[in-house]
Amino acid sequence: MDIIQKIEARRELLGISQRALCSKVGITYQYYHKMQQTGCNGVAFSIVLALCEAVGIKVLFYSEV
Repeated sequence: MDIIQKIEARRELLGISQRALCSKVGITYQYYHKMQQTGCNGVAFSIVLALCEAVGIKVLFYSEV
């Protein structure tokens, strides 16, 4: 499970809509949808961090080795 999948699972658990999450973070729904389709490649870490914070995921260190 990658970080985007974890964010999505947490978002669903909290009952937050995708559009509400995007609005909270300041990105478009289309951008979020593209992230879901392609993963985090090319996505600014600050956006991933903001998404994690918005759904209450603490990011100490994340790496796929």
